[in-house]
Amino acid sequence: MNLKEYKESKQNDIRDYTLEADKAARLLIKLKSCTQPSTSIMHANITDYCTVSIKENAEYTFILGGDGRSQPWSEVRKGIVVTVKIADNIYLNDLQLQAVKDYVINTNPRANFVDLIPYV
Repeated sequence: MNLKEYKESKQNDIRDYTLEADKAARLLIKLKSCTQPSTSIMHANITDYCTVSIKENAEYTFILGGDGRSQPWSEVRKGIVVTVKIADNIYLNDLQLQAVKDYVINTNPRANFVDLIPYV
């Protein structure tokens, strides 16, 4: 790599880091307005923290496989798709998101796919 290429590489790095810093700053602003319910309160009133929509005969991507060394392959299937959107200004950690997903699966046992959309 010559000097010109090295300078261009560093300019690209600066641009990328600036974009990441801006993205992190926007996320922090969004997080400042969020609240996180306790897990026990969330379990008691789980539907207060999310909106569930069900689409029948909708398309979803089903991952068929991959061995870790290559790209996994998939196919598009049709079935019942449940979309769960977490309410605005609510932050749920990974365990709470999994609890929401488990609740949706248990209340919609015919669902082929559950799409979980966190607020943040």
